[in-house]
Amino acid sequence: YLAFKNENSGIPRVAKEIIKHATFFKGCKIRPFYFHPINGEMRVFEEGRSQGICKVHRHDVVLNPIPNVRELQFNAKTIELLQNEGVLIGYILHDIIAITNPEYFKKRDAVDFSRWLQKISYYDFILAVSKTTLKAYEDWATRNQISMPKYRDYFWLGSDFTSASIGENLEIIDGNFALMVGTIEPRKGHAAILRAFEKLWLSGSSLKLVIVGRKGWKMDEFINKLRNHQLLGQKLFWFDNADDEVLVSLYRKSLFCISASYAEGFGLPLVEANYFGKWVLCRDIPIFREIGRNRVLFFDDD
Repeated sequence: YLAFKNENSGIPRVAKEIIKHATFFKGCKIRPFYFHPINGEMRVFEEGRSQGICKVHRHDVVLNPIPNVRELQFNAKTIELLQNEGVLIGYILHDIIAITNPEYFKKRDAVDFSRWLQKISYYDFILAVSKTTLKAYEDWATRNQISMPKYRDYFWLGSDFTSASIGENLEIIDGNFALMVGTIEPRKGHAAILRAFEKLWLSGSSLKLVIVGRKGWKMDEFINKLRNHQLLGQKLFWFDNADDEVLVSLYRKSLFCISASYAEGFGLPLVEANYFGKWVLCRDIPIFREIGRNRVLFFDDD
């Protein structure tokens, strides 16, 4: 998937970072690979291009970082052969929100995710990105009497803006502003936060709201409101294609950050905000209680 998609946000961004940092592990050899979309061959993918056939041996581990039911179906026989040869097959589980809250997704995507989750449950291991996500998965599997892999665990995502000087000299927004980072989709709570800021502005507040995130799905009404807002460019700002330099500059210069999601598998912007020493105003949901241990203020509703 990642070999053919130039996506730098959400799960693809996380997957790329996991792969990048995994290559520095000592004591084991890491080879990024992809399944060829036509013949299903496993091919090494390094330095932005295919590097030939990826040879796999007994006791090797294949870790899949992206949920993709069609890829899994297409390569099912290859994966079965790998398992029969003693290769361990595992998946990273980012969340199960499409199961617990399908209303936040397109119907087809929710159905596809459900199929994917059921299929990966029969492989060797699952690594969730949080304890909250792992528990949600185990509860779902238990309720639905679905067998789970013997090995299940979780890990936390991190923040790695490696250049200390990146974004330091950018002057993007003047004055105090709150920063909201994340794809604009129904579960992220953008509409509620904008309504809250509109009330602040009516009361005379000069605090600005900066939103960083590409347009997602089922948000046409909100996007239309955002693009045509009378205070856009004055007290309201939207960056739909920010690179790391712009993002880092905004984190550095923000007064505080906001994480208003109704549901999350992890919540990377909260961790990134803490990396820059920023306070975060966030919705009181289980995952934010798990990872929000420093400089966090919780709110209960809209």
